[in-house]
Amino acid sequence: MVTGSDEALAAVRASGGTAISITDDTIVHTMAELARMEGIFAAPEGAAAVAAARHVMAADPEAGPLVVVLTATGLKYPKLWPAPTPVEPAALDAVAILNRIGVA
Repeated sequence: MVTGSDEALAAVRASGGTAISITDDTIVHTMAELARMEGIFAAPEGAAAVAAARHVMAADPEAGPLVVVLTATGLKYPKLWPAPTPVEPAALDAVAILNRIGVA
């Protein structure tokens, strides 16, 4: 039986790409960090992608630019959110967000 994981691994190998293993603790930490700092309630797979992108950029700062698309919500995983996660006020400030990404 071929699974999605098998297909993903085959695509990585065929493209000469790279796969990175991210621990569960790192995923949960990244989910909380995205919620607190960016106001993004990310699902675990999105948080894993962000953590992997950080790993790639830390290992090779010239690897970018990288784009990480988060398409699922953390609302699907209520057990991973044991307590309310406070959001930093700057994460809700539209001007601060635009300044951070260089638009304002």
